Amino acid sequence: MFGIKLIDNEFSRQSGINQALLKEINSCQTLYQINEWLSDLMNGRQRAKHPLTGSDKIVSHIVEIVNSDLTRHYSLEEMANIVGYSPPYLSQVFKKAVGQTFTNYLMNLRIHRAKHLLLTTDLKTFEISDQVGLENYRHFNKIFKRIVGMNPTKYRSQHVNPTQKQS
Repeated sequence: MFGIKLIDNEFSRQSGINQALLKEINSCQTLYQINEWLSDLMNGRQRAKHPLTGSDKIVSHIVEIVNSDLTRHYSLEEMANIVGYSPPYLSQVFKKAVGQTFTNYLMNLRIHRAKHLLLTTDLKTFEISDQVGLENYRHFNKIFKRIVGMNPTKYRSQHVNPTQKQS
């Protein structure tokens, strides 16, 4: 933390680094969290470099809907009705734009959010599963382990800063 504060005080004045970005970096407690933050930042910058086409705008709209409330159940059919596409066509457009199916994207997003909650909150694992829209706790554990390679409890214990555990 001291090293980041040093950057905050001296480097930011010299380089003009955005103070909001520094606050976000300061909120990270581990190198893993900083890596996740940088990855999210770079993905956002890449999207900003490439303007969206018609079907990309549709996919972007769907992504915004899903991101706004992960506690809800979403289906490809529901999203297709919202944007006026047939489910098979939306599936094809979504996979071409995102690189994975709607279902896989949604599940990966839920697990990504769960990982974030595991590292930044004291919520119990079953509470996190509810917050990411996977009400069945056993199913959540199974999916989490398949995607991450370990169960949520082990993930938290391996990635949380030791000073956080003492609090």
